[in-house]
Amino acid sequence: MLHWRGEEDNMDTQSIAVEESTSSMESLSAIFKALDGTMYDSYQDLVGKKFQYPDFLLEIHHIQGSPGARPASVCSLLLEQSWLELPQEAIDGPIRQMATADYLTRAFGVAIHKHTQPHRGSQGSGSYQSLELPQQVLQRNIIHFSKKQIRILFRISLPGSFRNRVMGQDATDMFIVELPKILQHLRDAVRTADQLKLHWQTVEDAEYLREKLPSMGLVAFIADGSILPRKSGISDLPMDSDTAGVFVSPEELAINVELPNAGEIRGMGIKQGITCVIGGGFNGKSTLLLAIARGVYPHIPGDGREIVVTINSAVMVRSEQGRVVRGTDISAFINNLPDGHESSCFFSNNASGSTSQAAAIVEAVQAGSKLLLIDDDCSASNLLNRDSNMRHLIPTDPITPLFDRINELYDSYKVSVVIIAGSSSDYLGIAESIICMHNYRPEGMTKAAQKLNLSKPVKPETPMNISDKRLLADDNFDPSYFVKRQNKTIDARIKPLRKRPWVLEYGNNDINLSQTAALVDPDQTLAIGQALYTAHKLALSGKISEIIESLMLIDMEGWNSTGSPLFLAQPRALEIVAAINRLRSLKLV
Repeated sequence: MLHWRGEEDNMDTQSIAVEESTSSMESLSAIFKALDGTMYDSYQDLVGKKFQYPDFLLEIHHIQGSPGARPASVCSLLLEQSWLELPQEAIDGPIRQMATADYLTRAFGVAIHKHTQPHRGSQGSGSYQSLELPQQVLQRNIIHFSKKQIRILFRISLPGSFRNRVMGQDATDMFIVELPKILQHLRDAVRTADQLKLHWQTVEDAEYLREKLPSMGLVAFIADGSILPRKSGISDLPMDSDTAGVFVSPEELAINVELPNAGEIRGMGIKQGITCVIGGGFNGKSTLLLAIARGVYPHIPGDGREIVVTINSAVMVRSEQGRVVRGTDISAFINNLPDGHESSCFFSNNASGSTSQAAAIVEAVQAGSKLLLIDDDCSASNLLNRDSNMRHLIPTDPITPLFDRINELYDSYKVSVVIIAGSSSDYLGIAESIICMHNYRPEGMTKAAQKLNLSKPVKPETPMNISDKRLLADDNFDPSYFVKRQNKTIDARIKPLRKRPWVLEYGNNDINLSQTAALVDPDQTLAIGQALYTAHKLALSGKISEIIESLMLIDMEGWNSTGSPLFLAQPRALEIVAAINRLRSLKLV
């Protein structure tokens, strides 16, 4: 039963409500017809309402405040697995569930482009909003499998006119005509069983191999036949194989691995310890390193990097001139600073290239990384090494280069390093494996390098100490934000910066995570913000490792800080630690 609230002769203030907790699809059509031409906020009466369609249940969780508002409205669908004809093997275990959820999310996006009309209203409203998913497969919270049902979240921008009025007929077309077509497309995608099976088998193989790498003495594996180059610097899509060349392992680094679905495959294994990558410019050194960095996630079929697999604690460490450092002990690399700064508890609001990279190395190891990825193009050269002449001329340099510490990193902390050395041969003398990239294809150079007269590291006077002694106060991670334009403080500002999605706007802080190569989706940035807010609500304090442990026990589903669902993608604990270490307002005890 429907009833009106407000005066019938004042259509600007009319709204409509549904008395029953669940109404029919026809009731929703009647509501849109009645709301047509009223003010846009009349849509708000739909929040919390459920509507039964022949094949699924629709629930409306959040309505945007205006036609162009972001985020858009949020709805969910509840449908039976039997209607979708989803095979049980596709959701047998968490890995297959993650892969199948990814497949369905991508199919939902394809259905939107194929079966819906965009931009019916002003400011882009009147559109379904599909996710722009990366090439990687991530754990998300938008599709949930129960024993017999599937719940799917989606965003939709409800249509509004340039006068901020409800466009009832267009809303009816979107929900009554187009939404069932989207679901039918999803059903057809599931019926394409070979594609769905390939999706979860590809993910399953990658995750299986990732678990096996440590026992094989490896930190990464790149399968023969992989396509590592991307279309461009702003696209993560694969380059055409005729242009890029197909990856083939050099014989001295080749191994065979047995995967549960793909069977036996050959590829290049990167061993634990120190690996040096050399080669001329534009031949694929950085492309190889980035593929290894992104190999911490499984990839979709057709990406070219399906079996580029890396241990899950790999971290790219770069120079970040200007970043904040809050009490990190960088004395293993930098000591006796001339300005009197204490490097064992180093603070800076504008770190140099060397101090920022030293902090990044230490913070990554403290967070549990067992593989550091370093590109000399993105590094502070004075932190990587000093030649013999400079050591002679400046014997009191406060910097202990990584070259002198790299063996200690592995011997004492079991941290492996893959480093690109494009212009210096120094690291060749201490590397267990040397890979030369030529036209995006690897060649083994380990034996050839052994014939050269190469530099040897100088043993530092004191051993390195990577322990984190910092204690965080219990009033950190305040998300409130002062709005200068309105001269007031709002409760929370937590969102990726528009057009710069690797910058997290958190309270009065902008946390720059653009140098963390393992962030591939803005929804991960948002999830990091929600994790920090959860730490604030729970007043978590003490060591960063203890705070992270508490957050990971809560899990991403428990980080949501608002009443309406947020679209989150799982970040690694390593990236949450990176955000904490880059928080300018971080308070230590």
